[in-house]
Amino acid sequence: MGGWDKGNTSWRRISQSEMRNSAAAEKPGRPIFAEMLKRIEAGEATGILAWHPDRLARNSVDGGKIIYLVDTGVIKELKFPTFWFDPTPQGKFMLSIAFGQSKYYIIIRYHLNNIGKRKIVW
Repeated sequence: MGGWDKGNTSWRRISQSEMRNSAAAEKPGRPIFAEMLKRIEAGEATGILAWHPDRLARNSVDGGKIIYLVDTGVIKELKFPTFWFDPTPQGKFMLSIAFGQSKYYIIIRYHLNNIGKRKIVW
């Protein structure tokens, strides 16, 4: 994942290895992710390149922030090799669904992990 800006005719990559962030994605507070969004808000980039929307937002705060930045025009483009996005009402709706599915996956994984940790006494 990385941010980019489109200066003249070439793309300039301004950040890299954001997803190597060691902080848990299910809770807000990923420092490298926050730094990337801060740089985008400062005008260093106008878009994000990521593998899939679920890499960007696994919690409601991160997803809401990205959708807000798209709504306000700060983020103009999101590019994914496996997911189509256009900043239209339909595109934003589909992005929010992808973010919601990611959140659901995290909740289910957490729940199933806790079930597996319980001691079964026969």
